[in-house]
Amino acid sequence: LVRFIILGISVIIFLALRDRIQRMIDRIFHRETYDSATVVSDFEGKLAGIYRLDELKQKIVQSIDEIFHFKFFVFNLKKDHLVYEPAYIYGIEEPGIPSEYNITPEIEDKLRKSKVFSLEEMNDVPPVLERIKGDLIVPIISADQPAGFFICGQKRSERIYSRQDINVLTLLA
Repeated sequence: LVRFIILGISVIIFLALRDRIQRMIDRIFHRETYDSATVVSDFEGKLAGIYRLDELKQKIVQSIDEIFHFKFFVFNLKKDHLVYEPAYIYGIEEPGIPSEYNITPEIEDKLRKSKVFSLEEMNDVPPVLERIKGDLIVPIISADQPAGFFICGQKRSERIYSRQDINVLTLLA
């Protein structure tokens, strides 16, 4: 009878605390869920009033990382036709990323379509992008032309990118 009572109390306590425990586990392993509209609104709010380019680039990457918890992330901006520069690098220790590099016309065409893609879909990948080995390339479009792109590495949770993740990344870009 005592064991049954203790078991019953344990079950009741577990049921009451189950959601809190799950949220703690999700937070520890970077698996929190999020609301897309709130995330985009918060992102815009964090960037409001920032006018220095270096501070803006850093804040963009930090804000996106707070949502997705990347192992690494590279924010690239277009410098000239097919020439891009890494504006901000997060989580990569490798000094092999040049201050500017050329991409292929094939990648430029993919960027112009403003659809998220993977380098695995490409036939001709520049060596610098091969070394980075990002999971996703997220185009940044301005006036219907590529202005840059994000290279998103694997998430720390090691979960694959969901359709919601891809939509939010596209909105943020």
